[in-house]
Amino acid sequence: MRRTRFRLGRTELVDVMKRGKRAQSTLFSYVHLPAPEGYSRAGVVVSKKVATTAVMRNRMRRQTYEVLRTMLPDVHPAILLVCIAKKEARGMTHAALKQALEELFLKKKVY
Repeated sequence: MRRTRFRLGRTELVDVMKRGKRAQSTLFSYVHLPAPEGYSRAGVVVSKKVATTAVMRNRMRRQTYEVLRTMLPDVHPAILLVCIAKKEARGMTHAALKQALEELFLKKKVY
């Protein structure tokens, strides 16, 4: 899967944030809508309140995108997803991030 294919653009991300359904876990807030295409796509938001430096925000964003990249092909029905990182997600390992996202997906019955 191409990297940019599964990422949401800015306008799509704002649209999902406005109209989507929400869920929470200890590490992430999660907003989703049904996808008009036949495949799932995602966006990740890490605010300055969560990580004060750009280096830390970008690292958290990259780690989350990598976890989502491996999980999104298995999500049915296809969704547009925005993951909003919480302070607790700072410094978490790949396995911990994956477990938190799996819990959210199972809670919403899309994985």
